[in-house]
Amino acid sequence: MSNQLTVIKNYLEKDEIKERISNVLNKNAAAFSSALISLVGSNEKLQNCTPQSIMKAAMEAASLNLVAHPTLGLAYIIPYKGTAQFQLGYKGLIQLAIRSDKVKKIRAVEIFEDEFISYNYITGEIELNSEPSKKRESGKATPCGYYSRVELVNGFIAEEYMTTKEVTAHAKKYSQAYKNDIKYNNQKSPWSTDFDAMAKKTVLLKLFKFSIPLAINEMVAVANEGQLNSVSQTQSHSPQQQQETVIEAEVIDMEGETNLNESEDVQNTSDSENTEMAF
Repeated sequence: MSNQLTVIKNYLEKDEIKERISNVLNKNAAAFSSALISLVGSNEKLQNCTPQSIMKAAMEAASLNLVAHPTLGLAYIIPYKGTAQFQLGYKGLIQLAIRSDKVKKIRAVEIFEDEFISYNYITGEIELNSEPSKKRESGKATPCGYYSRVELVNGFIAEEYMTTKEVTAHAKKYSQAYKNDIKYNNQKSPWSTDFDAMAKKTVLLKLFKFSIPLAINEMVAVANEGQLNSVSQTQSHSPQQQQETVIEAEVIDMEGETNLNESEDVQNTSDSENTEMAF
């Protein structure tokens, strides 16, 4: 066990930290700590992050009750320049929407050229071909765009569409890791290794941020793309203070988020491996 991993393990063994974990997770506290130690032990770059930031990121994931597993894509803990950061995954967004009890149906999907007819950027209405797509069935074609649709229980329907060109431009603008991949001809960023999932997450985020009313915690998570206040901070807020947080979060401009709010895969330029880790 590395010295840094020992430091993190000892931090989790502190009485005040154990009490905090227990207060939030109750009977799942022991499993939480064990899984966190395992996660940190499997990633050297995460071991170089401060114990406080690792704990905060892990508690943020736990506070949303997201099942964390490297293959599930629900939530991630990402090391970035010595600080661990919580990252909400594409499938985590869907789970949060479903839990709000406001969503009846939700869908995010790739769109291929023989499926696309037209999209009205003014009304937000998209017309698609209902016939089976030969390009989709081939498994070899590149999507021409990405589509998300949400139907609420009250009958309200919201749709969003982004062309592949628009999604790629978004990734190049906000993802430092993707820009590094392009610059150094690497395949380290999730935008390089799993472009479709990242694209669907982006089009869902755009839809959620401006069209879908979610519960307080979910709204904060979506508006900040995973950059929640710690659980202890949230619990100390009164309902009025929490509502004020939501109102402030709702006005965040998606295209104006140029710092770590759009850090779905931010990593150091010297990283030799993908730093996106699930918890």
